[in-house]
Amino acid sequence: MNTFRLALSRSILILLVSLISFWKINQIFFQQDEWLGLGGVLYRQETLGTLGSIAQVFNFRNKNESTRFLPITSIANTLVYTNFRLNTGAYGLLSLSIAIICALLINSIVYKLTSSYLLSTFTSILWITNNLAYQAFTWIATMMPSLLSVLFFLLGLYFLLVFNEKKKIYLFISSMVFIMLSLFSKESSIFYLIPYSVIIWFFPKEAFSKLIKTKLTALLFIPLILSIILPRLFFSLYNQNNFSPSVASATNRVEIAYNFFLIPARSLFHVYFPQTKIYELAYKANNIHYSSQTNGFVVESIITDSLSLLIAFYLLLVIFIVVLKAKTEHRKIILFSLLSFFASTLPFIIFKNDATVLENRYYILPALWASLLLSSTVFALFSGFAKFKNVLMILVLGPIILYYISGIHKSLAQDILVANYRKDIVNTVSEIKFELKKNNVFYFYTDNNGFYEFQSGFGQTLAVFLYDSGKIPKEVLIDRDYWDPSFEGLKGFNQGKFGYFMTYNKLRQALKENPDVSLDQVFSFYWNPSKHTVKNVSENIREKLKIDITNEEN
Repeated sequence: MNTFRLALSRSILILLVSLISFWKINQIFFQQDEWLGLGGVLYRQETLGTLGSIAQVFNFRNKNESTRFLPITSIANTLVYTNFRLNTGAYGLLSLSIAIICALLINSIVYKLTSSYLLSTFTSILWITNNLAYQAFTWIATMMPSLLSVLFFLLGLYFLLVFNEKKKIYLFISSMVFIMLSLFSKESSIFYLIPYSVIIWFFPKEAFSKLIKTKLTALLFIPLILSIILPRLFFSLYNQNNFSPSVASATNRVEIAYNFFLIPARSLFHVYFPQTKIYELAYKANNIHYSSQTNGFVVESIITDSLSLLIAFYLLLVIFIVVLKAKTEHRKIILFSLLSFFASTLPFIIFKNDATVLENRYYILPALWASLLLSSTVFALFSGFAKFKNVLMILVLGPIILYYISGIHKSLAQDILVANYRKDIVNTVSEIKFELKKNNVFYFYTDNNGFYEFQSGFGQTLAVFLYDSGKIPKEVLIDRDYWDPSFEGLKGFNQGKFGYFMTYNKLRQALKENPDVSLDQVFSFYWNPSKHTVKNVSENIREKLKIDITNEEN
């Protein structure tokens, strides 16, 4: 009973820390890819129905677009977008729920590996509060592949450890099923198999022997991995559009070899420090030695890399010293976490990346092993202080956790501020839903010409947001021209015409070329970037267009 109460109390602690860290996550909003994702779901539902939309995820798109085969992620996104639509708070709560489940699984896994509630609890809390996991939780477009791949991997790892305890083959098969689901959620999950395999190191001989003799498992799953997963992974690795639009496959063997040493070492530093702080430190270092020479590119690449490698070297030196003096069981978990961390950075090695610091969502799994590495190293360091070990760990890791939570609050506050601006814009636009007809043209402008308050093309965003009016052509939902932030134009579709403009002269010219579009179907909005306010100025712009077009005709 005492053991149960202890486990329950630590689970509640993890839950409370998670809620304190992300208590405003329900206020997030769509950022970029979500508009195209939701648009795609709405389009497929319109043309194929719900079941047809789900079945469509098993089809490969044009090789120039994508060769990704992620049915679990695709089905999950389809279901989530279908049910949540524009209720962005629901996405945030779902994300946090999955993250909390992952944290609780981490707590159980680490406890099974170490038999230490203290170590398992700190590892869980360090992971969920790590700023590098933040983007995977709050960016709706990346939520499903990032969180689901980690969730299924952790479930696979958990059942593997339970198999180690109970020696039941069905538990190992269950473990492999979850690993397969992880592979179908995100391609980089293939590298999760390294720590999955290494963990057998912890097995007693009889369990390992039973595992090796399980030929049925190999016959069932290994061919499936080879025939389904690996080909998709191969195509993905050589298709620059797959993992991220910001990275491209490295084709030079020398470059890959260089990355093999650079990326893991660099990541060891990046995983513990927020991106903004890394660059701040790099600029300070530049000012000390080269105060008269400040080149942003040099600072954010060469100097940042140099600092990263230097700090990573000292971190590894500390870890090495601790490992030499640590007990066998402590040494084992430290080395396992270090190996798993480096294995989790392997997907980054095959990419060219102009940015020294990767976007933090890529570090969601490395952050797990980094958390275990940090907590196990500190745990081993203070293992000789039996009476004060708990207090010493709190004194060392507590401030780090508070710093992480503070960083999450700052990031969330900034994201929510931007989210509120964007919500005001779309809410103002929604007031004209009842005025929409067959042909509709939108004109958004500022004093500086152009409207770029959204990270994607606002034309496509308008189509998604106003689609339930029944007056928006479904083709606009998936039209990548409208999703381009710089695109301006008027196109005709089966259901009518749809136009989006940021430049008055282009708007006027398009209306002259399309006389079937009446001026009363032109909706205009002025955005004040300094006050972050939007105003419906449709009547004024219509009057101006009427005068200008009439004068040109005369």
